[in-house]
Amino acid sequence: MRLTWFGGSTFRLYLGGRIIVTDPGHAPAGVDRSELVAAADHVIDLSDGVADFPVVDPISWRPRRRGRLIDEVEETIVQLLVFGKEGLVVDEPEEGPVVIAPGGAADWGPFADGAAVVLFGSATAIAAGVAALTVRTRPKLIALATPSLGDAEFTGLAANAGGCPILVLEAGLAVEA
Repeated sequence: MRLTWFGGSTFRLYLGGRIIVTDPGHAPAGVDRSELVAAADHVIDLSDGVADFPVVDPISWRPRRRGRLIDEVEETIVQLLVFGKEGLVVDEPEEGPVVIAPGGAADWGPFADGAAVVLFGSATAIAAGVAALTVRTRPKLIALATPSLGDAEFTGLAANAGGCPILVLEAGLAVEA
């Protein structure tokens, strides 16, 4: 997985051989929107709602499993699902699910266990999201996309994350996980 945060809810995610871009219309000034969506397989406007995709039932939905080597496996297709009002679940069996959601998202369920979770928004909303997330699930990684997170706030978040790795994203820099 390669993830680049450009600001706000604008992300470029490379997962399972597919490129997914969220909210290119809300990219900050200085970001070339045509370059941002170049070669993208999916361009999604989170702020306009993601009603075109199935909705994740936080209690019963589970990510697809990785195929066994002994089985004949067809090409893996990335599955996109809606989480909450502005959240997106990208299910890719080989690399595991990725969840991109506003910081205040609260309807976490077992589907987020083992997922890479990206929270965006204000530092206050993200703090609430981390608290709700780590009480109910055990993600493999929490990435924070906010320009307003100070050292003291990060220390508090890390203390409440229950040992889950936390990564603070910097706008314009790609990370691989």
